[in-house]
Amino acid sequence: AKPVECIINKGEILYIPPDWWHHFKNLEDTISLAINTMNEWSYELIRQGFLERNPIKGHLFPLIVKFPFLGKALLAVGLL
Repeated sequence: AKPVECIINKGEILYIPPDWWHHFKNLEDTISLAINTMNEWSYELIRQGFLERNPIKGHLFPLIVKFPFLGKALLAVGLL
């Protein structure tokens, strides 16, 4: 892979596609915000990622999306 370097200025946003390796270095004191979102376009990509990494979690994923309390319960007992 060939690295890409850039400097993000005040008010700018950098989009990093899913599953891209990345590293940030703050050049000065700053506040940053990272958001992972799922919508109708990214749902299938996220589900496939879960299936590839862990088939059990991948098959549970649609249920967890439909019933968020199930995901919280599985996290609480250490199954996720």
